[in-house]
Amino acid sequence: MRAVLVVAGLVGAVVALIRRRPRVAPGYTAIPRTHFLLRVPTGMAVDPALPGLVRPGAGTSVLVAVNPLTPDADAEEILTDLATGFTGVRAAAQGLELDRPQRLEVAGFPAVATTGIQRVGDARVRKAVVALITDDEFVMLTATLADDDPLSTPEALAVLTAARRGATRAPGDLGFDVTPAPGYHRSSHPGSALLLTLGPETGDDVPVFVVAASVDDVATPDEDRRDAALGRFAALPSTPTVDDAAAVEIAGLPGYEITGRGTGRWEAVYCTVLFRPAGYLVLSGWYDPLVHDDQHPAFRAMARSLVLTR
Repeated sequence: MRAVLVVAGLVGAVVALIRRRPRVAPGYTAIPRTHFLLRVPTGMAVDPALPGLVRPGAGTSVLVAVNPLTPDADAEEILTDLATGFTGVRAAAQGLELDRPQRLEVAGFPAVATTGIQRVGDARVRKAVVALITDDEFVMLTATLADDDPLSTPEALAVLTAARRGATRAPGDLGFDVTPAPGYHRSSHPGSALLLTLGPETGDDVPVFVVAASVDDVATPDEDRRDAALGRFAALPSTPTVDDAAAVEIAGLPGYEITGRGTGRWEAVYCTVLFRPAGYLVLSGWYDPLVHDDQHPAFRAMARSLVLTR
């Protein structure tokens, strides 16, 4: 009976969405540096820096994050773990309050979807999230909606679940670049970040260097930058602890260079957070010192080679 009620509720929600005619522009728009195309809600525009969509002057965005899969990745295992994480301790630590994820297909691929809210201090934003696995990529589509945004949460979810995957990757400029250190290779999946690995292969035992821009475009006051950088460091995948932090300036941007040790396989962690007039850049690297020689010189060299292209 419970399953019948759930299905009936979902059908009712879909019918309501059809009757309300979601406010989206006709047709689809390619998202830079990805294979994905989205319907663009009225008042929003493509932002190649994410990549995704934004509503100018508001705190509303749709981020399309693409990450390569290792050849032995298990799609079902990834989606199951992710669905558990949507409502677990880690989600709560990020202020996320999400509904139980639903299994579905998006663009012909297995996916999970959920909606809810995220609390950031005294403020809150609405969320719609879809995660899917293609043949060689793990993709997260995340809509972040200002509480007073005209787009409803169900409408945002409808935009995500209606995503299509094109045959080719759309061109686009990240807005920044670095020079690979000797032995490092650029990933063929640029997505929302610049990814470099030691050698052409990816995997758990391969040193990684990532350059990514913040999703938000909020300025960080000078007096708050050190704490913000340390907080961003602590939020890296291995939840590292700090060994050292020093002020730096790279490409004309002030910031902090931080090193530390992680709690998982990636024991040695490097991170530089650089503050733009609006938003920030995170340049981070990690490796297993039991498997590889010291990679900090390579990480520092790549961070210091940063150039801003727009």
